Amino acid sequence: MRSSQDVLDEFFSDPRLKATLGAYWPYLGLPLDELPFVELGPMFFLYAHYKPYHIRGGSQAMSNALLQSFLEAGGEVQFNTAAAKIHTDQGRVTGVTTEHGTRFNAASVVSNASSIHTFNELLDVETLEPQVRETFQHSRVGVSGFIVYLGLDVSPEELGITAASNFICSDLDDRAVFDTANNLDDPAGCLLTCYNYDDPTFAPEGKSVIGLMCAQYGKVWEDIPQEAYFDTKYEFAQRLIRLAERVYPGIQAHIEEVEVATPLTVMRYLNTPGGAIYGFDQNALETPVFRQRLKGPEGLYLAGAWTGPGGFQPTYMSGHAAANTVVRHHRTNLAAE
Repeated sequence: MRSSQDVLDEFFSDPRLKATLGAYWPYLGLPLDELPFVELGPMFFLYAHYKPYHIRGGSQAMSNALLQSFLEAGGEVQFNTAAAKIHTDQGRVTGVTTEHGTRFNAASVVSNASSIHTFNELLDVETLEPQVRETFQHSRVGVSGFIVYLGLDVSPEELGITAASNFICSDLDDRAVFDTANNLDDPAGCLLTCYNYDDPTFAPEGKSVIGLMCAQYGKVWEDIPQEAYFDTKYEFAQRLIRLAERVYPGIQAHIEEVEVATPLTVMRYLNTPGGAIYGFDQNALETPVFRQRLKGPEGLYLAGAWTGPGGFQPTYMSGHAAANTVVRHHRTNLAAE
């Protein structure tokens, strides 16, 4: 139940060392004084022991591989087809209807939509279980992100980049850095990822593809008047670039292409509350000590960041766990028949 800050304070005194050891907190979405060490500790161990990796071709290459494997196994995929309703009968799932009105009957349904959307909008039940309502009452929708994608006309070496992932901050106090996620003040920290540093095929020779990202809550951008949105979006992007230039001067002068995404962009693409990228805030109430599997109709399974720890690898792991559970339940039912 101890916070990451509490554990680091016990073993270390130098604030620079603690800031370095705790630098991965943005991958979990909360500052060290609020982030349970049970979340940071395993990540730190995995990165130190097994080392982090980048996928050649980017994360889309992983999605493509999963899709190809699914198709080869006989699966059928429909793109641009949203699920509109999950049907139930006498406490168990019976199928799904798409936004186009097509119904698929099924004994099992896996939803990687947010649990909030799944239980409140997709399920055809009128009343949620008390346990589900209580979970939503004490859970906080997590942080989103503000992202600037840059195509530069120089190589990573020319910019002085010596690693694919770089944590940049103007303050060693991670709480001060995190607090800027709740307003439009100058960002105090960001993650700079140079995609073609580890994977040279990601950009033409002599050029670079960079992503700058800082934490932002969706509410900050929801409150901006529509007529001021685009000016605010690009002005904030300039601030994020200026922060990155404190470590890598010259980025602005070498920009060939730029694309900017706010939490509202993330919300539009992922259809998640607040554009949250890690699901609920991963505070102590979301640890395995308190976290319970949401009680839904039999045959409904959840996958994704809203079922446990958020982030890239945990999301894949949740899908793997959901698939194994579905297979196990089907085998048990077949054996009983």
